[in-house]
Amino acid sequence: MIVPLLNTPSLVVAHDPAMHCLYVTWSGRHDPEQTVANCDLLLHYLQSTHATCILNDSTQSLDGWHEISGWLSLDFFPRLAENGLLAVAWVNARDWPTRTVTDQMLRAVSHPLIDTFSDVEAAASWLRTLPAAKPVAARSSP
Repeated sequence: MIVPLLNTPSLVVAHDPAMHCLYVTWSGRHDPEQTVANCDLLLHYLQSTHATCILNDSTQSLDGWHEISGWLSLDFFPRLAENGLLAVAWVNARDWPTRTVTDQMLRAVSHPLIDTFSDVEAAASWLRTLPAAKPVAARSSP
């Protein structure tokens, strides 16, 4: 059963406990401040759910990522990996400028494992092929 966590005009987040996965949908334009705030929310949900993968749907995302792409690749994704994220299935934006920035950004990320897709079903299928992820007890307090 999918559990809704957040529903705003620019970001929707849900949790699939059986897959240990967060489903994230971005919409519209995102300025740097809004992106950082939304990323902080994603980190919070990752920590609270112990999710190990993210299906990141950016099909409705528009330009505005170029100003923050360095922070995402060098700071945010490493923090996600440090908090137990193993994989991201990234569904590309239909907006070409956003897609170009995303491709450049993701090339700079070494962890977690990230692959890009043109549709949500292909991304979900890829996540299902990964070894079954289990919540990591060590991330909980000792």
